[in-house]
Amino acid sequence: MVGIQSSYQYFFRRAGEVLGRKAPCWCHACTKASLTGPVALHGGGFSVTGCHRGRNDKYYEYDSRCCKVLDGPGTGEPHKRANGHGHELAPRVNAGDWILVEAWDDDEQEVYLAKAAAHFGQKCQRKTTASQKNRFPTKGVRFTKGEYAIAVQYYDKVDAPLASSSRRGEQHFQLGEDQPTDGTPMILNSTELRSIVPVNDLVEVSDGIWRLSRSAEEEALSWCR
Repeated sequence: MVGIQSSYQYFFRRAGEVLGRKAPCWCHACTKASLTGPVALHGGGFSVTGCHRGRNDKYYEYDSRCCKVLDGPGTGEPHKRANGHGHELAPRVNAGDWILVEAWDDDEQEVYLAKAAAHFGQKCQRKTTASQKNRFPTKGVRFTKGEYAIAVQYYDKVDAPLASSSRRGEQHFQLGEDQPTDGTPMILNSTELRSIVPVNDLVEVSDGIWRLSRSAEEEALSWCR
């Protein structure tokens, strides 16, 4: 695992992923969090609420670390499983649906929020043929035959006030600042698609800021590589 010798106080999050931080702290809040588990952490930086050291110091925030086996027999299976799931979901995505997309990073396991947008006539997705496989190189996305192109707007993670202790650990998103303003959507490959978010799992908590339920995030992460 990258950075294992310079990290402390690990939390197991799921198979292939742990949370760790760059400096240890055993204040009352951190000790309580260590006994409760990762559900006690708040926000995208996985901070410990009540830790005075961690208020303005990133060294006391937890971050996600990949501990998957990346070499050797069978390491390609998670990719096949993830890609197959994305291709299976893609035809069901409609314009206006919220979806979760896997972030490509060997050191972290994360998903990002996106909203499907009409682009192929009234549809937001299209299955790629052999002649269309390199249709979107200017958007940094390439396809092979049988993969789906999905038109989306991406939403970035943001910090938001903790509404209640029961909401600790839930992620918040708002429309990305780098999204095109001319109405032209971004294009993603169905190999990155991990879930269609149920309506009840995403709530607009303030103007343009959306809160994603932990269960929806966990479902999407369970399909990541």
